[in-house]
Amino acid sequence: MTVNKMKTSLIICTKNRPDDLKECLDSVFQQTELPTEIIIVDSSNSQDSYVMLKKYNFLDIPQVRFVYKHSDIQSSTYQRNRGIELSTGDILHFIDDDVILEPDYLEKINEIYRQDKEGNVGGVGGLIIQKKRLSGTNVLSDLFKTIFLLTNDKGSGKMLPSGWGTVQYRRNRDKIAKTEILQGCCSYRKKVLDEYKFDETLTGAAIREDLDISYRISRKYQLIYTPFAKLYHKASDIGREDKELYYQKYIYNHYYLFRKNLNHNLFNVICFLWSDLGSVLGIILISIKQKSMKPIKGALKGYKQIFQHLFHHDS
Repeated sequence: MTVNKMKTSLIICTKNRPDDLKECLDSVFQQTELPTEIIIVDSSNSQDSYVMLKKYNFLDIPQVRFVYKHSDIQSSTYQRNRGIELSTGDILHFIDDDVILEPDYLEKINEIYRQDKEGNVGGVGGLIIQKKRLSGTNVLSDLFKTIFLLTNDKGSGKMLPSGWGTVQYRRNRDKIAKTEILQGCCSYRKKVLDEYKFDETLTGAAIREDLDISYRISRKYQLIYTPFAKLYHKASDIGREDKELYYQKYIYNHYYLFRKNLNHNLFNVICFLWSDLGSVLGIILISIKQKSMKPIKGALKGYKQIFQHLFHHDS
């Protein structure tokens, strides 16, 4: 276990998950290359995570600087931006509090930056493995997402004209490749994040904020995906937002980010509307499957928010 010669910061935003956070940190300290510093931005409602961290014996690892910051604002974009402000590293790694890193995760990411002598690479992401990806694939679901130009994990790392993005997790497991999209667990050069910030308009568990910032950065800097840096996302149920609020954001954030980031030519607008139809059909199917009206109610609130934004914006 060594400290990387590059100065690297590991930023973890957490909320009400002390057990998940401890398991995550355990995997961090098993890394073949330790970060220079670990920054935890905690928006928990209780002291449980703080108490757990106080018991965690960081004194055994004196070569790693530890920074703890409590945030009264429970928003992933706000917390990440505060983590950036507190960081001193040249490379900033972001991970969720409910992930487990493979022992060489940080080393494999850092390798990409070390090989980039000219500094053209602005960000690097690895392979995020979730339980659903381990349990096989759903052919009908894949086909549905492809037809309606929705987000999927069997793509080429491109932003679709509909405003949804694709990642390469199931399509590419054996080669390093360029990408336009990085998900939340990834890394960026500090100089890039001095120029680009997470959009704090996207609040709470800010759905698609990772797609937003990575796509904006990809317009100027190279982004790289490496399947050799692996982490496991447990997708903990603790601390997640209500389903109704989730689907409200799912609908509204798609509109907001399409309007913000993509060209509004006729083709793209048609693709956006077509994908939105797919989203609605998918949400109806989810409501039926879950025997709950919350997804549909959330979607309706999302459309109400869109209309309010359009009226306010155009007036």
